[in-house]
Amino acid sequence: MAARRSSKRTRRRRGRFGFLYKALSLVLILAAIVAGCIVFFRVNDVAVSGESKYTAQEIIDVTGVQQGDNLLLLPRNQIVKRILTQLPYVSNVNLRLSLPDTLLISVTECAPAALVQGGEGWWIIDARGKLLEQVSAPTVRPDLAKVTGVTALLPHPGDIFHDKVMAASHVINGFGKTTGLVQIEELGTLETPILFTNTLSVGTVETALVKYMLDRNPDICETTGSVNPVVCECNDSGLNDIRGLHVTEENVWAALADCRADFAEGAVGAGRGMRCHGLKGGIGSSSRIVAFDGCDYTIGVLVLTNFGSRSCLRIAGRPVGRLLAEAEDKVDDDPDKGSIVAVIATDLPADSRQLRRMAKRVTVGIARCGGYIGNGSGEIVVAFSTANRIPHWAGESRGGAAAPVRPTTTVRSSTGFAGV
Repeated sequence: MAARRSSKRTRRRRGRFGFLYKALSLVLILAAIVAGCIVFFRVNDVAVSGESKYTAQEIIDVTGVQQGDNLLLLPRNQIVKRILTQLPYVSNVNLRLSLPDTLLISVTECAPAALVQGGEGWWIIDARGKLLEQVSAPTVRPDLAKVTGVTALLPHPGDIFHDKVMAASHVINGFGKTTGLVQIEELGTLETPILFTNTLSVGTVETALVKYMLDRNPDICETTGSVNPVVCECNDSGLNDIRGLHVTEENVWAALADCRADFAEGAVGAGRGMRCHGLKGGIGSSSRIVAFDGCDYTIGVLVLTNFGSRSCLRIAGRPVGRLLAEAEDKVDDDPDKGSIVAVIATDLPADSRQLRRMAKRVTVGIARCGGYIGNGSGEIVVAFSTANRIPHWAGESRGGAAAPVRPTTTVRSSTGFAGV
């Protein structure tokens, strides 16, 4: 019995010693591996691949990696962050280890897309709007696209010159260069598409619109009178190289050729270089269906926004601009000196007098957003109805309808930033 108990104690002691031996062996092996990594896996070479504006040495210098650093203990996330932060033309970085002693860096470069004006100078940006490089003047990179463009609006898909629509205009504040308003006010009709662009490109766009109308109406200035082109504008010089006069007639024709009811909004076409309440402006729209005399009608508004100061911005009645300023601890003192152009389109059978009354109500909408119609801000409104067509020739019926027809107004933007 005693011999049996002694044998059990011996086996237990051997088991404990065996476990300790295995644990010690594992620790020694791990220590040897760590020591080997520290001693042997040292950075001896850094290889850079991928096309980049920067030299391989410039990229290596930014990483902070030194010869002799432990390859396995390199702070890879920090290295990637340093490259992306200090080298703006780099869009993506990939790090790999080539044992025993080489760090491989692969970079992808941002493609310059456009020139924008910001602060005290001009900046090259990529298609996502990332600032890449500041330059002294826009002429430094004439190959880059400019942040401007054209937006076209067709009142209906037919012959707008011979089948005119009822129209009116209202000038809230006349600091603007929109063309065609005098005849709209006198005759109460609209006979061309409505085009939008930047202030200094009104002449080019008007010429292109006249050519467009002449090509489709050989009787203009031959057997009938002239044509009244309507071109609206806002000043996008805050972002665009407006003095470069980059809008072309081809931009206008491209916009007119592809108008559609489902159109792009935001920083497109004429809206590319616009700012609104200190934020990005552009092309926007809204519409409502209203019931009248047992029928449903649509009222739609399209705007080109380039107005307002950020501190005054209100959304759904909330002082969003002031809240942003408080959150950022920044006071925005920029004056309200931009512009807004609004076009009201409806299939309500309204005449020019009624359309003018509707146009005047845009003032309320601007004020509700926080615009206060500053001295240098041009607020122009054009309104038209597609319900009843007015034939160009007296007594002629060319599709005019006594009963209302559904709205067919279409819009298209052509831009100098990303092509047509």
